[in-house]
Amino acid sequence: MAHPTSWEVQISINETSSADPVVIMRRHEIGGPEGAVDLDIWPKSEPGLAAWLEQMNRISGSGLHPLIEPNGTVGGHPAVFYVMDPESHHSMITVLFSDGTHVY
Repeated sequence: MAHPTSWEVQISINETSSADPVVIMRRHEIGGPEGAVDLDIWPKSEPGLAAWLEQMNRISGSGLHPLIEPNGTVGGHPAVFYVMDPESHHSMITVLFSDGTHVY
């Protein structure tokens, strides 16, 4: 993922042996004064992104992911884009997509 050269990159989660769909396998934290990106990688346990998002909502017992159906693409893969807490000063853009093996 391209980012400004001044941004720091670190891996804060590295659970690559887990196949549990709710456990983040790996998190890359990329950031600098202009902003930050957390790139999370989960194992894909359902046949499609929408089914995986529905499973995550069931497991969490909440509407963690307010959108289920893809509304865009990332690198040619169907993706779900939404803004969490859009009225807040701390709003967060969430983008989820799958390459068929993992969800990012």
